Amino acid sequence: MQRTRSLIATHHARRTVAGTLVALALMLSGCQSGTVALTPPTPADTAVRDACTDLADALPSRLLKLRRERTEPQSALTAAWSDSADAIITLRCGVHSADSATAEILNVNDVDWIPVARTSGTSFITFGRVAFVQVDVPLALRPEASYLVPLAPAIIAALPVTNRRLAQAHTAP
Repeated sequence: MQRTRSLIATHHARRTVAGTLVALALMLSGCQSGTVALTPPTPADTAVRDACTDLADALPSRLLKLRRERTEPQSALTAAWSDSADAIITLRCGVHSADSATAEILNVNDVDWIPVARTSGTSFITFGRVAFVQVDVPLALRPEASYLVPLAPAIIAALPVTNRRLAQAHTAP
């Protein structure tokens, strides 16, 4: 009888450990694929938040070869696309503007961007729109500006131009 109880307890312990390992593997795989940790900005202006919500609804499900991922925490002010852990593009709407007085301005499909070189890649911040959008493109994805092309229709539709003349003054003829 004692041996039977011992075998039952051992079998139960193995099932518990196996179940825990399966649950842990599922949980870890869920965190690695399909969810990107991204802190949303905190714009004080209601018009900016509304415009960012409109942008979130208009964003594409794919950026070239990258698929749209969920952000954590979930927010209408953030978006992400990836195809692997080292190829993640993030978008934050409602960020503070970049210094445009001396910045190079890059126009991609009628959307003005200020590129900012970083050690991890390039950040692009929209210029002359009702809300500023920051898109971070990692070094693994080249050419970086090509990933801005599919974003242009959504940005044009959701974020009206507020200062196009100033943006044009900073671009080369």
